[in-house]
Amino acid sequence: MTTVSLSNMNGRTVSLSGGGTPLFWSYTPAPNTPYATGTLYLQLPYGSGGVPFIFNITANGACYSKSLVFFAYSNNSRYAFSASPNPVSDVLTITAVENDEATIAQNNKSLRTDVTITANITELNTNQLMLTRKMMSSNKTYQINVSSLRKGYHVLQIIEGDQTHTIKFLKL
Repeated sequence: MTTVSLSNMNGRTVSLSGGGTPLFWSYTPAPNTPYATGTLYLQLPYGSGGVPFIFNITANGACYSKSLVFFAYSNNSRYAFSASPNPVSDVLTITAVENDEATIAQNNKSLRTDVTITANITELNTNQLMLTRKMMSSNKTYQINVSSLRKGYHVLQIIEGDQTHTIKFLKL
């Protein structure tokens, strides 16, 4: 369960409007006092990291929406992934590093030489899928040309086997 405090919420309402769907969500309104704080409660599905949940805040003078992104992290998979440079202008390099415990368990020998990933890039503010690539590499390094993406924050979702990893990056 995750809680988010929203300030200056007197008389305002919160509604879910697309993007991902939490297992459960509720909003406890702010007391009827100036600059009061309300609380948003979310229960996230297991492995839902990087899925934006878009909430609208409405009332007089509050005609905007806010996108909240939650990242799940676990080190139970065979690989840890990184993306560089961050921020990026043209080419994003994804690197897979084998988990030390998995390597030790196999007597310091990797079981696989080729690693296949699917990389999905979503624009953070719009929750729009901008790019999907399926790639294989024996040196566990992948490159994606991101020069055509709009400037701003994006979410890179890396799927390797049954594991999903998410990395937020800034496109310049």
